[in-house]
Amino acid sequence: MALAEKQLQATSSIQIHHTQFAEHLEVKNVINNNLSGFGPNTNEDGHIRILETLPGVDLVIRADEQYTPWNAAKNGIHLGKFGRINVKSGTKAVFNFQFVSTGTMNHVKVPEFAMTIFDIDQFKGCYGRMSINASHFSSYHVSDTTEVITKNDGGAPGRPASATFMSSMAGTKNDNPKKPREMTPAQKNRAVTLVFKNRKFFNLGVEISDSGAGKNLLFGGKSSLLDGTCGAKGRR
Repeated sequence: MALAEKQLQATSSIQIHHTQFAEHLEVKNVINNNLSGFGPNTNEDGHIRILETLPGVDLVIRADEQYTPWNAAKNGIHLGKFGRINVKSGTKAVFNFQFVSTGTMNHVKVPEFAMTIFDIDQFKGCYGRMSINASHFSSYHVSDTTEVITKNDGGAPGRPASATFMSSMAGTKNDNPKKPREMTPAQKNRAVTLVFKNRKFFNLGVEISDSGAGKNLLFGGKSSLLDGTCGAKGRR
């Protein structure tokens, strides 16, 4: 049974209603930070819980049994605007993101929201190449000059349609974004925004090729990639 299916069976579910297109997920505060028991807060439950990613709604993140960090101290919130999960190179994992009502584990269906993966790059010499697999989204958005390689899979019986987004260029910490809604052209070229509809949860598969170190899955809500679709107002 899939990771998300196991979690959904364990709790009840409610639905809230929002009217704004592609709700902006806030990623500011973590109240539980111990993904799969690796820490950094090893006395807490084995997941990450982001407080009020939407009003009255928390985001709970779990990993499957394959997850291995290089440096779990990096897990949590970055710059008060991004979520961050560290992944050891030469490994892969599936991360399950679930919406629950604040203070409970009751699942919440969100009508429409945007999730952005930032900083999709690699080390020099094609080491530490990052691949992100996603499914059940309604659309994805990249820049006109994107460096991200996209491979689409039409699916098959028992396997949903999906897309894999792969890095193609080397980067450093100096070119990482600092504000999701104010990215430079180069930062836009290494990001993808996914728009989901009517979801209680979604999964992201992450794979990092071998490099002897680790890389970070850097994520957040709306980004500059949606400026042409949603307008550039309300940047954060």
